[in-house]
Amino acid sequence: MCTNYESARSDRLFKHFGIEPPNSPWRDEVYKDYPAPIIRRIDGAEQADVAAFGIVPPKHIPPGVRVFDTMNARGDAYVPTPWSPVI
Repeated sequence: MCTNYESARSDRLFKHFGIEPPNSPWRDEVYKDYPAPIIRRIDGAEQADVAAFGIVPPKHIPPGVRVFDTMNARGDAYVPTPWSPVI
């Protein structure tokens, strides 16, 4: 799964979608846990906001728990299954 995205520039949010950009700052390149602009509909109107993506939000990880990066995770061990010949 690719986790490198490019965010919209603030001038394009208004030009393309007709909405004001959010007041919070963001970077041009977006990775897991980086803030980036999103567009959402609230009460029938679109608005821009800033959000981050990831599997588990950092504020929900208990203290002392080792954080495992789940982006681009894969299983290196091949375990044959009954449907393996089909794949």
